[in-house]
Amino acid sequence: MSNSTKDFLEKLRNLVQKHSVEPGKTYKFMKESVTDKGVKIFTEADEFAEGVEVFVDIEGVISAAPEGPHTLEDGTIIEVVSGLIDSITKQEEEEEVAAATAALDAALSKMKLSNTKLSAENAKLSADHAVIIAAKTAEITKLKSENVILSAQVKSVQDTADKKADVSTRPATWHKMSVSQRSAWFMENPSN
Repeated sequence: MSNSTKDFLEKLRNLVQKHSVEPGKTYKFMKESVTDKGVKIFTEADEFAEGVEVFVDIEGVISAAPEGPHTLEDGTIIEVVSGLIDSITKQEEEEEVAAATAALDAALSKMKLSNTKLSAENAKLSADHAVIIAAKTAEITKLKSENVILSAQVKSVQDTADKKADVSTRPATWHKMSVSQRSAWFMENPSN
């Protein structure tokens, strides 16, 4: 026999020993069920629960349940690790999870639609604001231009008034006089 065949047979023997039950041991199965694949599954405990040993009956040979998920006839899924139940998921839990997931998906879709609408409204408002800002900027530019023109006109009027006023006839203390004193001086000297 070749080495690869011997290795294969040794591995097979170890696997069978690992999953075989003790010879001559009698089991009192308290809870039993059938998997979705038609395999009988048992436990010596009152119920399938985390941490209890589980066994399968395949054509009259009882062995530790293989590792992995096993779906029972009532929809319960038991996860087996090293011949023990690691976790149990009831069908109602899966249905609740599926319903919750569907509700979340619907809410997410609604939020995405709402976000799309808000993005469109935001883009429209941004465009509207850009138009308003451009109009206000043009108006400010026009007002600045008008201000320059009016400032020049005021300066021109001031310059004309200064030329018309004969400064030489004013008293020497003119810069020290109050507004009322200056007004009084103009009343007394109307030609100035």
